[in-house]
Amino acid sequence: MSSKAKKAIINIFLDLIEENEYEKISVTMIVDACNISRQTFYYHFRDIEDMLKCVFKEESEKICNQLDVDNWHNSAQEYVGFFNRFDTALRKMLLSSDFVLAYNLIYKSFYEYIADYYISYQETRSAKRNEDGKVEFLISYTASAITGLVIAELQKSKSDYNAILNKLWDNFKLNKK
Repeated sequence: MSSKAKKAIINIFLDLIEENEYEKISVTMIVDACNISRQTFYYHFRDIEDMLKCVFKEESEKICNQLDVDNWHNSAQEYVGFFNRFDTALRKMLLSSDFVLAYNLIYKSFYEYIADYYISYQETRSAKRNEDGKVEFLISYTASAITGLVIAELQKSKSDYNAILNKLWDNFKLNKK
């Protein structure tokens, strides 16, 4: 995120979500708490949904740019921090009419990460490209499975995203043997 205003808007949203239901948070609440004009908010975002999509897209791109094919566990740790930061927002979105938005934010984030990992892996290993759609299916399937794990974690009283990452890492190590 480039501007201080954008960061302030996101931080205020995260503060407000701690005390309010997701559906009760409005642009007016955000701009009042930020002490900015509505124009400033709308300069950066169309609405709260657009704000969330923007944050998830930018965070995913940042994490993908740090991707290390030989040690994806370390770069995936960035997701743990990101999901910990947005845990309450995602929980409350899952309880709202925007359940699908929450699912899509999580899914698209993981889809991009897994696709970037696969592309980077191919480039570093000179792997043969899969032209028949199997790779697309596997990326989509894996992103859906991880999204399901995250949503299951969000339904617990306290999320432990490290547990998901460690299970994936342990399975990855077993499959490499």
